[in-house]
Amino acid sequence: MTGESTAPSSNPLFGIAADGRPGWRKPLLIGIACRLARAPSARPSEWGTRMRRIKGGVHVQRRYKEKGWHPLPSVRKAWGLTAERPPD
Repeated sequence: MTGESTAPSSNPLFGIAADGRPGWRKPLLIGIACRLARAPSARPSEWGTRMRRIKGGVHVQRRYKEKGWHPLPSVRKAWGLTAERPPD
């Protein structure tokens, strides 16, 4: 080590560089964080719909596994399961 400081203030990306130039990344990150904090609904509604579908699918798969049932008839036949769905 040559004695250079690794503190964030000496990093040109986050604070003020050693030669006095301001960093550019920290203001951008702060701006993005503020924007997301103010408007969390900035994401499109399709994104939320997709996330709910994924969450619902995972929940249903977990429930089927707990009850010992599979939605595909070929798998049920191979596993020797009955054709009826388990009660909800």
